[in-house]
Amino acid sequence: MKIMSTMMSARDALLAHLSNLPIEDQISYQTKFAMREVKVAFRRDRPLRELHAAIPRLYHWLLRELADDVSGDAVPIPLELNGALEYVSILSPGPPLIDIAFGGSIEDATFAAAARKLTRPRYATAAPVELLLYAHDQPLVLNEQWQSGIFGKIVPLVDESIARGHIRRVWIFSVAERYTDRAIKFVYPSWKP
Repeated sequence: MKIMSTMMSARDALLAHLSNLPIEDQISYQTKFAMREVKVAFRRDRPLRELHAAIPRLYHWLLRELADDVSGDAVPIPLELNGALEYVSILSPGPPLIDIAFGGSIEDATFAAAARKLTRPRYATAAPVELLLYAHDQPLVLNEQWQSGIFGKIVPLVDESIARGHIRRVWIFSVAERYTDRAIKFVYPSWKP
């Protein structure tokens, strides 16, 4: 959820910046990209302030440095944008839009959260600790391919955590299905009431 929130805030800033450019630059942008769509992939491991700081430089590059005929899935970007951007796609033909390319998946986010908690030093408690991961309104939670992929990655981490006397069980809960009997997507090791 944190990654999604950061990406949506970066998207808002990206779109707002275009409408706040001088009118000449707005017209120049619309002319230059009249038949091309620009997709900006912000880095998910950077704080929002770094993403915001890169946006003026991105527009400068698009308007003043990028050749008029450039297109492709991953257009080479200036070195100073590498810290905030993964890639920029310029799709042709396409609608004259600029937006984010958000390639993050729920599997990536779920595994990253699990790995962070399961591999950290032990919590300072004598009580048994269980980890609850949740997915919020994500249709991919229902996808069996997602489930098998994430489960295969998490199980070894849980086994290592148990061996260290750390977290003893992991649960994955679907907030979107919280009122159904399908809300619990994963429990390892299994649990019987």
